[in-house]
This record gives sequence, structure tokens and C-alpha cells, in this order.
Amino acid sequence: MRLSISRSCALAVSLTLAVVACGGESSNAEAGSTAEIKTAKGANKVTTCHGAEPFWGITIDDKTVKWENAGQTRTIENRGPQPAVNSSVELASLYQGRTTEDPNRFLNVIIKEAEGGGCSHTAMEEGDTLPYEVTILSGTELLFGCCQ
Repeated sequence: MRLSISRSCALAVSLTLAVVACGGESSNAEAGSTAEIKTAKGANKVTTCHGAEPFWGITIDDKTVKWENAGQTRTIENRGPQPAVNSSVELASLYQGRTTEDPNRFLNVIIKEAEGGGCSHTAMEEGDTLPYEVTILSGTELLFGCCQ
């Protein structure tokens, strides 16, 4: 996976299933782009994320981070967002833990500012974008989506 962000950054992936992406300042829209980006107030303030094919969703509240997909649920305790290396939780946040449904399974949720023109996926209306991207790693599943 290649990440390009306006400032230098590093990507660290550990075998303990912690994936940390680092971010930098980025513009909210590409030059000449007509896509409208919904504003947010930091990766650590995101409360909902979603993706398509298959459809799934993440909800984050004060106590839990919950991933749901077609009848499957994986929940971890919300211990607060961890910042990416050399970054702040506003630019990139990591939520990680063992799931309550299966203590042998980890759930890792990485939320970071979307690059360039924002984040969109196939289930979104054309031209709609969200200000944050999400990467989910749980077991052998790796999913990408958007957050608001």
C-alpha cells in the first residue's frame, strides 16, 4: 500500500496487527475539483465509517468501537484513539483491541485524513466525498472505507 501525503510521513506495520499510518496537512479538495467535501473536526472525532462490497459499517462511541457486516459484529473497548507516529490524533487515529465476541481476534481501525479530493466508494452518490479514510484489519480481513 502506498500513501502519499503533502508532508513526509512513515508507515509502520507490526506483526501484532497494529497498523499505524501517519498523516500530514492536506488540502480538502484537488485543484479544479467540483466534489464537495463534508467537514469534520479531526480523525479522533469520527463516529461513523462505512464501506461497500461487502457493505459494512463502523460506529464509535465513548465506550466501544463496533464493526458490523451482514449479521457479523466485532466490538472492542474504546480506550481512546492512539495517534500515528509523528502525528496527532486529529490527523490519524488508531483504535485497537481484542474483540468481545472472540478474544482471540483483534480489530484494528485506522482513521486518517483523506487525500486530495476526499474519500468515496462505490455505494456513495457520484460527487459525494467524506473527509476521512478508514482502514480495518481483523484476522485476515483488510477493508477500506470512508468516514464522517
